Amino acid sequence: MEEKPLNFNRNDDPTPVVLTDKQNKDLKKSSDDLRFAMVYLLTEVKEGRLETGMKETMCSLLESHVGTLTKSLGYEGVLHREKEARHKEIRELNDQNRQLRKQLGEKNTAEDVRESLKNLAESFKEWWNIEGFGHCSDEEFGAYGFKVKLSGMITEAYRDRRDKDATEEKKVDMLRELGFDIREGDSRFERKILYNDKNLNLLEELLKNKYPSVCIHYSKAWHGSRNDDSEIREVEIMIRNFDELFGEVNYA
Repeated sequence: MEEKPLNFNRNDDPTPVVLTDKQNKDLKKSSDDLRFAMVYLLTEVKEGRLETGMKETMCSLLESHVGTLTKSLGYEGVLHREKEARHKEIRELNDQNRQLRKQLGEKNTAEDVRESLKNLAESFKEWWNIEGFGHCSDEEFGAYGFKVKLSGMITEAYRDRRDKDATEEKKVDMLRELGFDIREGDSRFERKILYNDKNLNLLEELLKNKYPSVCIHYSKAWHGSRNDDSEIREVEIMIRNFDELFGEVNYA
């Protein structure tokens, strides 16, 4: 869609401007104040004495004097009308965008949509299997994003077609290098990702690096009778920006 330009119309109204005594007084005072502030600012710049704090103070002062000056000339109404006109244009452009998205959506068949959603879910599952703990379930698309449950179980990166010898040990080593606390053990039933603030923060960081819009809805822990610590059982997340799921994932 071609971008619609904003309109800036020149006003050729020849009507003479007549100011009241108060407007004349305000105009003279604000113009004098503006002139004095401008001279002071230019002098400070020329002498190399202008500091950052004073720069912001002077800019704020100039803005205030200009506002007073234009107000004395009755320009507030013009600014208000221009603001309303721009808001109207923005609303019209938003309506056009919504109509275009609706038209594009209507051109896709239900089968097209199903395949697209399937591909997006597969993209995430592949990434999570290789770069994350390994297993996820209950993928669900809704109006507000892609929801999925992540298991705390550690599995080998079996989706990584580059690695013909993917093992749980390799995955455990990778996660430990990322800083995750993992319970020692000789099998998947013993090696578990511990449920603690450090691991949950690392998990959120891992997810956000790939999917910035992600949010964690909840996390569940499980405590076995033979262990003194808890492990991550399940974490439900929501990726709110669908565009992030289109990112390239290529582990061929």
